[in-house]
Amino acid sequence: MKFTHLNSDGAAYMVDVTEKQPTVRTATAEGEVACSPEVMTALRDGTVPKGDVLAVARIAGISAAKKVPELLPLAHTIGVHGCAVELTLADDHVSISATVRTADRTGVEMEALTAVNVSALAIIDMVKGVAGEQLPEGVLVCNFSRGLMEHDDVVTCMNHPKELLTPRIKVKTPPEYTVSPLLPPCQ
Repeated sequence: MKFTHLNSDGAAYMVDVTEKQPTVRTATAEGEVACSPEVMTALRDGTVPKGDVLAVARIAGISAAKKVPELLPLAHTIGVHGCAVELTLADDHVSISATVRTADRTGVEMEALTAVNVSALAIIDMVKGVAGEQLPEGVLVCNFSRGLMEHDDVVTCMNHPKELLTPRIKVKTPPEYTVSPLLPPCQ
């Protein structure tokens, strides 16, 4: 098996995409932040002491999507031409969906995933003083288009069984902190 980001000597390098033609590319990622009843009530009532949690999370996600090459050293610098972060309050969690669009030489899956994850972290940061533990759950790319010239190659991961939507990272209030194993990649 040949690794795309390793050269013949086994050293990491950035893949050269110079010869690729820019095409329209879109990716959507989704995730949730499980919250206590007290946090959900405070979110609904707008009484979180730190302010408008959803507005901060939305802006944090959009900002993060534009910073992926700073966070992931082999990611290409691409133009993020559109980023929408949607947050929805459910009974026991906040649902997050981020859709990122570009017209460039490589996809925006990492930008969509980063937007969801940073939005989740912003929510956790904003509400941590209200009550107990919150945890991000099931963050994954749910669909993307590669923008290939010959056809529109859309991939979906929505057919994953529910057990794959378990938490990747479990965040607890100190002194406990655990990291759960990573999920298999979407195919």
